[in-house]
Amino acid sequence: MAQLKQISISHLKEHIIACVSEKKATDIREYDVQRHTWLTDYVMVIGVSNVIHCKAMVTALIDIFGLLSETERDQLEINHINQSGTTDSGWVIIDLGPLVIHCIDSQSRTFYKLDDLLEKQGTVYHY
Repeated sequence: MAQLKQISISHLKEHIIACVSEKKATDIREYDVQRHTWLTDYVMVIGVSNVIHCKAMVTALIDIFGLLSETERDQLEINHINQSGTTDSGWVIIDLGPLVIHCIDSQSRTFYKLDDLLEKQGTVYHY
């Protein structure tokens, strides 16, 4: 990914989806929320099966962002990466600015009805 001269958020999302699919993520959904909030443009929800799977997924995602050059981060308007939650909880949020990623186990996803909330706010893409 570091070889790209121009990188877009679409390229980054495609790379993330390929990576998490390879890691056996479940029920991957992307929500385009840019018309409904100023906080972010896209929200991605990635299902994980357990604590170990969550840790592996978060590590893989952080590794992807570590491959981005400073120029690529500037192009994507990613100033810094914020992580909220712990892998032990089964729900970790990675905030990149224009893209927020939720790695969440199925029990928490069902309990908090995260997808129900996001489906009302944005366009849904299932992977």
